[in-house]
Amino acid sequence: MDDIYGLDNNLFSHLAFDHCGTAFYQHAPDSQRVKPGGRCKPAWNNPSLGYMDKVVFFRVDITNCGVGFQLDACRADNLNFWVENALVNISGDGFSLHDNSEPAIVSSLLSNVGTMVGSTSIVNSKLVAGPDTQWLLPTEAKIEGSTLEIGAGARDTVTLFQPAKPGAAFTSMPSISMSQSVVGTGLRLSSATLRESVLLNNQLADPADAHLNKIGLAINGTETVVLSGARSDAAPRSALCFGPTW
Repeated sequence: MDDIYGLDNNLFSHLAFDHCGTAFYQHAPDSQRVKPGGRCKPAWNNPSLGYMDKVVFFRVDITNCGVGFQLDACRADNLNFWVENALVNISGDGFSLHDNSEPAIVSSLLSNVGTMVGSTSIVNSKLVAGPDTQWLLPTEAKIEGSTLEIGAGARDTVTLFQPAKPGAAFTSMPSISMSQSVVGTGLRLSSATLRESVLLNNQLADPADAHLNKIGLAINGTETVVLSGARSDAAPRSALCFGPTW
Protein backbone atom coordinates (compact mmCIF):
# COMPACT_ATOMS: atom_id res chain seq x y z
CA MET A 1 0.00 0.00 0.00
CA ASP A 2 1.91 2.97 -1.29
CA ASP A 3 1.39 6.33 -3.01
CA ILE A 4 -2.24 6.72 -1.93
CA TYR A 5 -3.87 9.17 0.47
CA GLY A 6 -5.59 6.63 2.69
CA LEU A 7 -7.26 3.25 3.02
CA ASP A 8 -10.45 3.76 5.01
CA ASN A 9 -13.31 1.44 6.05
CA ASN A 10 -12.20 -1.62 4.10
CA LEU A 11 -12.34 -5.38 4.55
CA PHE A 12 -9.73 -7.98 3.60
CA SER A 13 -11.17 -11.47 4.10
CA HIS A 14 -10.43 -15.12 3.36
CA LEU A 15 -6.96 -14.49 1.95
CA ALA A 16 -3.92 -16.76 2.14
CA PHE A 17 -0.25 -15.83 1.89
CA ASP A 18 2.35 -18.60 1.87
CA HIS A 19 6.13 -18.50 1.41
CA CYS A 20 6.22 -14.76 0.77
CA GLY A 21 8.54 -11.98 1.88
CA THR A 22 5.97 -9.61 3.41
CA ALA A 23 2.26 -10.39 3.26
CA PHE A 24 0.95 -6.84 3.72
CA TYR A 25 3.30 -3.90 3.19
CA GLN A 26 2.43 -0.30 3.97
CA HIS A 27 5.04 2.39 3.49
CA ALA A 28 4.68 6.12 3.03
CA PRO A 29 6.86 6.84 -0.01
CA ASP A 30 10.07 8.82 0.03
CA SER A 31 8.34 11.53 -2.00
CA GLN A 32 6.24 12.32 1.07
CA ARG A 33 9.16 12.58 3.46
CA VAL A 34 11.27 15.57 4.36
CA LYS A 35 15.04 15.26 3.99
CA PRO A 36 17.15 15.04 6.01
CA GLY A 37 15.58 13.06 8.79
CA GLY A 38 12.79 11.28 6.90
CA ARG A 39 9.84 12.77 8.79
CA CYS A 40 6.58 13.03 6.89
CA LYS A 41 5.30 16.17 5.23
CA PRO A 42 2.28 17.86 6.90
CA ALA A 43 -1.01 16.05 6.27
CA TRP A 44 -2.57 19.04 4.51
CA ASN A 45 0.17 18.94 1.89
CA ASN A 46 0.61 15.22 1.60
CA PRO A 47 -1.51 13.56 -1.10
CA SER A 48 0.26 10.25 -0.54
CA LEU A 49 -0.11 10.14 3.22
CA GLY A 50 -0.57 6.37 3.11
CA TYR A 51 -2.57 5.91 6.33
CA MET A 52 -5.01 3.08 7.13
CA ASP A 53 -8.18 3.63 9.17
CA LYS A 54 -10.85 1.21 10.37
CA VAL A 55 -9.70 -1.68 8.18
CA VAL A 56 -10.67 -5.23 9.14
CA PHE A 57 -8.64 -8.32 8.28
CA PHE A 58 -10.92 -11.35 8.64
CA ARG A 59 -9.71 -14.94 8.30
CA VAL A 60 -6.44 -14.03 6.65
CA ASP A 61 -3.84 -16.83 6.86
CA ILE A 62 -0.14 -16.01 6.59
CA THR A 63 2.25 -18.96 6.69
CA ASN A 64 5.98 -19.50 6.19
CA CYS A 65 6.70 -15.83 5.45
CA GLY A 66 9.31 -13.31 6.49
CA VAL A 67 6.91 -10.63 7.78
CA GLY A 68 3.14 -10.64 8.33
CA PHE A 69 2.08 -6.99 8.52
CA GLN A 70 4.65 -4.25 7.96
CA LEU A 71 2.68 -1.08 8.71
CA ASP A 72 4.54 2.20 8.46
CA ALA A 73 2.37 5.22 7.66
CA CYS A 74 3.01 8.97 7.58
CA ARG A 75 -0.10 9.69 9.64
CA ALA A 76 -0.95 7.27 12.42
CA ASP A 77 -3.04 4.27 11.43
CA ASN A 78 -6.16 4.06 13.55
CA LEU A 79 -8.62 1.45 14.82
CA ASN A 80 -7.67 -1.47 12.60
CA PHE A 81 -8.77 -4.98 13.55
CA TRP A 82 -7.56 -8.50 12.87
CA VAL A 83 -10.29 -11.10 13.51
CA GLU A 84 -9.80 -14.87 13.29
CA ASN A 85 -6.48 -14.63 11.50
CA ALA A 86 -3.60 -17.09 11.62
CA LEU A 87 0.09 -16.21 11.46
CA VAL A 88 2.24 -19.35 11.50
CA ASN A 89 6.00 -19.71 10.98
CA ILE A 90 6.80 -16.03 10.48
CA SER A 91 10.56 -15.62 10.82
CA GLY A 92 10.49 -11.84 11.41
CA ASP A 93 7.80 -9.48 12.68
CA GLY A 94 4.28 -10.86 12.70
CA PHE A 95 2.95 -7.37 13.36
CA SER A 96 5.25 -4.38 12.91
CA LEU A 97 2.93 -1.59 14.04
CA HIS A 98 4.67 1.76 13.67
CA ASP A 99 2.65 4.76 14.82
CA ASN A 100 -0.58 2.77 15.13
CA SER A 101 -3.46 3.84 17.36
CA GLU A 102 -5.58 1.19 19.14
CA PRO A 103 -5.07 -1.76 16.79
CA ALA A 104 -6.68 -5.01 18.01
CA ILE A 105 -6.02 -8.68 17.34
CA VAL A 106 -9.11 -10.77 18.13
CA SER A 107 -9.62 -14.56 18.20
CA SER A 108 -6.45 -15.23 16.25
CA LEU A 109 -3.56 -17.70 16.27
CA LEU A 110 0.07 -16.58 16.29
CA SER A 111 2.34 -19.61 16.26
CA ASN A 112 6.12 -19.43 15.84
CA VAL A 113 6.14 -15.72 15.03
CA GLY A 114 9.52 -14.03 15.42
CA THR A 115 8.48 -10.80 17.13
CA MET A 116 5.74 -8.21 17.52
CA VAL A 117 6.62 -4.51 17.52
CA GLY A 118 4.51 -1.50 18.50
CA SER A 119 1.42 -1.20 20.67
CA THR A 120 -1.62 -3.43 20.38
CA SER A 121 -4.57 -5.11 22.09
CA ILE A 122 -4.91 -8.90 21.96
CA VAL A 123 -8.24 -10.49 22.86
CA ASN A 124 -9.24 -14.18 23.01
CA SER A 125 -6.19 -15.26 21.03
CA LYS A 126 -3.50 -17.92 21.27
CA LEU A 127 0.21 -17.06 21.07
CA VAL A 128 2.67 -19.93 20.85
CA ALA A 129 6.44 -19.44 20.92
CA GLY A 130 8.41 -21.50 18.40
CA PRO A 131 11.96 -21.74 17.02
CA ASP A 132 11.86 -18.25 15.48
CA THR A 133 10.19 -16.50 18.41
CA GLN A 134 12.22 -13.96 20.38
CA TRP A 135 9.28 -12.55 22.39
CA LEU A 136 5.50 -12.88 22.31
CA LEU A 137 4.30 -9.37 23.22
CA PRO A 138 5.44 -5.87 22.30
CA THR A 139 6.53 -3.51 25.07
CA GLU A 140 3.08 -1.90 25.26
CA ALA A 141 0.21 -4.34 25.09
CA LYS A 142 -3.28 -4.97 26.45
CA ILE A 143 -4.07 -8.66 26.76
CA GLU A 144 -7.41 -10.20 27.71
CA GLY A 145 -8.65 -13.78 27.76
CA SER A 146 -5.70 -15.14 25.80
CA THR A 147 -3.19 -17.97 26.21
CA LEU A 148 0.56 -17.56 25.84
CA GLU A 149 2.71 -20.65 25.80
CA ILE A 150 5.94 -22.33 24.77
CA GLY A 151 5.72 -24.53 21.69
CA ALA A 152 7.96 -27.17 20.14
CA GLY A 153 11.51 -26.08 19.48
CA ALA A 154 11.24 -22.70 21.23
CA ARG A 155 14.55 -21.25 22.37
CA ASP A 156 15.37 -21.01 26.07
CA THR A 157 15.75 -17.24 25.87
CA VAL A 158 12.23 -16.46 24.60
CA THR A 159 10.51 -13.81 26.75
CA LEU A 160 6.92 -12.90 27.41
CA PHE A 161 7.37 -9.33 26.16
CA GLN A 162 9.93 -7.35 24.20
CA PRO A 163 12.82 -6.52 26.53
CA ALA A 164 13.87 -2.93 27.00
CA LYS A 165 17.22 -2.05 25.50
CA PRO A 166 20.14 -1.96 27.97
CA GLY A 167 20.35 1.45 29.62
CA ALA A 168 16.92 2.46 28.35
CA ALA A 169 14.99 5.19 30.17
CA PHE A 170 12.18 4.21 32.52
CA THR A 171 9.61 5.50 29.99
CA SER A 172 10.68 2.83 27.50
CA MET A 173 10.26 -0.07 29.92
CA PRO A 174 7.47 -2.56 29.16
CA SER A 175 3.92 -1.47 30.04
CA ILE A 176 1.50 -4.40 30.10
CA SER A 177 -2.19 -4.63 30.96
CA MET A 178 -3.19 -8.27 31.20
CA SER A 179 -6.40 -9.83 32.51
CA GLN A 180 -8.06 -13.25 32.48
CA SER A 181 -5.18 -14.79 30.53
CA VAL A 182 -3.05 -17.91 30.93
CA VAL A 183 0.74 -17.74 30.74
CA GLY A 184 2.37 -21.14 30.43
CA THR A 185 5.45 -22.68 31.94
CA GLY A 186 8.85 -21.55 30.69
CA LEU A 187 8.05 -18.03 29.52
CA ARG A 188 10.44 -15.56 31.07
CA LEU A 189 9.83 -12.01 32.13
CA SER A 190 12.65 -9.63 31.40
CA SER A 191 14.65 -8.53 34.42
CA ALA A 192 13.75 -4.95 33.50
CA THR A 193 11.10 -3.24 35.59
CA LEU A 194 7.57 -3.19 34.24
CA ARG A 195 6.17 0.33 33.78
CA GLU A 196 2.62 1.27 34.80
CA SER A 197 1.43 -2.32 34.47
CA VAL A 198 -1.80 -3.96 35.61
CA LEU A 199 -2.10 -7.72 36.15
CA LEU A 200 -5.63 -8.83 36.99
CA ASN A 201 -6.93 -12.37 37.50
CA ASN A 202 -4.41 -14.18 35.36
CA GLN A 203 -3.16 -17.73 35.63
CA LEU A 204 0.64 -17.68 35.65
CA ALA A 205 2.33 -21.06 35.59
CA ASP A 206 5.04 -21.75 38.15
CA PRO A 207 8.11 -22.59 36.01
CA ALA A 208 11.05 -24.45 37.45
CA ASP A 209 13.30 -21.40 37.22
CA ALA A 210 10.66 -19.23 38.96
CA HIS A 211 11.52 -16.26 36.71
CA LEU A 212 7.95 -15.79 35.58
CA ASN A 213 6.49 -14.90 38.95
CA LYS A 214 9.24 -12.51 40.02
CA ILE A 215 7.45 -9.49 38.63
CA GLY A 216 8.61 -5.98 39.40
CA LEU A 217 5.98 -3.25 39.29
CA ALA A 218 7.08 0.38 39.39
CA ILE A 219 5.48 3.10 41.47
CA ASN A 220 6.36 6.60 40.29
CA GLY A 221 9.42 5.18 38.62
CA THR A 222 11.29 4.68 41.89
CA GLU A 223 9.74 2.08 44.19
CA THR A 224 9.11 -1.49 43.09
CA VAL A 225 6.87 -4.26 44.40
CA VAL A 226 8.05 -7.80 43.67
CA LEU A 227 6.04 -11.01 43.73
CA SER A 228 8.05 -13.74 45.40
CA GLY A 229 7.58 -16.59 42.96
CA ALA A 230 5.69 -18.73 45.47
CA ARG A 231 2.60 -20.53 44.25
CA SER A 232 0.47 -18.23 46.38
CA ASP A 233 1.75 -15.33 44.23
CA ALA A 234 1.39 -17.12 40.92
CA ALA A 235 -2.12 -15.88 40.18
CA PRO A 236 -2.85 -12.34 41.41
CA ARG A 237 -6.47 -12.07 42.48
CA SER A 238 -6.76 -8.31 42.53
CA ALA A 239 -5.51 -5.51 40.34
CA LEU A 240 -1.98 -4.27 40.78
CA CYS A 241 -2.35 -0.67 39.62
CA PHE A 242 0.74 1.45 39.93
CA GLY A 243 1.44 4.51 37.82
CA PRO A 244 2.84 8.01 37.83
CA THR A 245 -0.30 9.60 39.28
CA TRP A 246 -0.54 7.39 42.36
